[in-house]
Amino acid sequence: MADFRKPVRVTISDPETGEQLESRILSNDYCVITAGNRYVKHTQVMGRTHIFSVAVEKPSTAHDDYSDRIPSPNQQRIAAGIPPLPEGGSL
Repeated sequence: MADFRKPVRVTISDPETGEQLESRILSNDYCVITAGNRYVKHTQVMGRTHIFSVAVEKPSTAHDDYSDRIPSPNQQRIAAGIPPLPEGGSL
């Protein structure tokens, strides 16, 4: 088992092209990565404990209001003018 008490590098890349999309070094930290139609729906902080709820995106309809939801990585990519990752693309 790897020793994760030292810093680690987390890299997200396009599985088809190998293009590196994002890379960060984490030290005494964590990251939550979602892809496709998954997103962080809720975060709860209790002292030094953090709880995340990951949900599946509902199909969009004209009357849905997602204003309180954190956008999925693909939605963030589309908003930034970057093509979305392929279905199932994850780290």
